[in-house]
Amino acid sequence: MEFESGANNGQWGYFITGNFIDETSWRDEAPSQVKQIFADFGWQALGTTLDLKVTAADTDLNGHGAAPIELLARDREAVFTFRDK
Repeated sequence: MEFESGANNGQWGYFITGNFIDETSWRDEAPSQVKQIFADFGWQALGTTLDLKVTAADTDLNGHGAAPIELLARDREAVFTFRDK
C-alpha cells in the first residue's frame, strides 16, 4: 500500500508520502515488513521560509542464503538455515 498527499496555498504547504509492504515470501520462514513515511510541512512569508521535514522507517527484513540443490529438489520452499535478518 502506498499513499501521498500535498497542497500549497502560497503561504502554507505540505507533502506527505509513505508505504507499507507486508511480504509473506514464497520460501518458508521468510516474512518481511517495511513501513516508511516522509513528511514536509512549510511556511513562507516576507522572504522567509520555514520547513519541517520528518522521515521515519520501521523494517523487519528476513531472507535466506543458498540451499543445497538436494533440499530444493525435495521442496522449493525449503530453507537450509534461517533467520537471516
